[in-house]
Amino acid sequence: MNSNRYYLKDYFNKTDIFKDSNSYVINNENKTSYFLDLDCGKGNIISYHVFNGIDLQFNSFNSLNCNQLRFTPDEDLIVINHCNKGRYECRVQGDIHLYLGEGELAASISSIDYDISEFPLGYYEGLEISFDCKVAQKSLDEFIGVGEINLSELFNKLKENGGFVIVGAKDEINHIIGEIYEVDDNINEVYFKLKIVEFLIFLLKLEIGDTNTNKNHCSLKHVTIVKRIKNYLIDNLDTNITLNDLSNRYGISKTSIKNCFKEVYGKSIFQWRKEYRLQVAANLLISSDKSIKEISTEIGYKNHSKFSSAFKEYFELTPSSYRSLKK
Repeated sequence: MNSNRYYLKDYFNKTDIFKDSNSYVINNENKTSYFLDLDCGKGNIISYHVFNGIDLQFNSFNSLNCNQLRFTPDEDLIVINHCNKGRYECRVQGDIHLYLGEGELAASISSIDYDISEFPLGYYEGLEISFDCKVAQKSLDEFIGVGEINLSELFNKLKENGGFVIVGAKDEINHIIGEIYEVDDNINEVYFKLKIVEFLIFLLKLEIGDTNTNKNHCSLKHVTIVKRIKNYLIDNLDTNITLNDLSNRYGISKTSIKNCFKEVYGKSIFQWRKEYRLQVAANLLISSDKSIKEISTEIGYKNHSKFSSAFKEYFELTPSSYRSLKK
């Protein structure tokens, strides 16, 4: 998301996001919390100033995007994002849509222009670490010794790779980052410093050629079509729709539909549709008095026993038990 605590402060001083809205900010000794009332949802950013030149922030959004938060820093920054829950989409270089899924990591430099920042699943939770290279280098030299970590090396490594890299979920990343989300405020200051150093060592050792960058992007054309396909599927829950139908309707190959849909939404098109149908059914069981048979027909199940089996597999409750428990 390409932000930094100081750029956040500067940005929020200039923006109208805190005017005529329910957004507000709380400043504590070692952290700043931003509670954001966005155009299409809510956001919460908790920012820690870990070292001079190094900020760590936790991002939590129940929103379709955070396009109101756009930063254009002049300094040489390295920005690292980790997705804990949900899915993050951004567009770079005008036509490339990049995706960050659960457990994945993205590292980029500030010269990369992010046109959009969206959350295809409607929610997102993750962390971001930003490094002002010149200032941060001095802080790291004082903390662990001169020459132990070279931020210029990492910056140039990313620059040579087009300015960014996406690393697929790895046990090593989870080991370094996983516990950061749960750390107690009483020990977080030292803990964050140690984790950031450990993380930088991991990135400097990383061979960018071994990462999964290529599989994490789609063209603007394909993304636009896939989002239209998703809306079409939502509007026609009770209709049997095949990949051939979609390919013919939207003039895109079946392979492109499958690959791009999974990048955007993190699941195969058939898995996504099955789960969406079952979630709609669950809402109808609670919010309406329709019979289970009527609901199963409404979401496209012609065989009602198959609906019950699928519902139980997904929610671990039969439809009738779910209704009794939740209503």
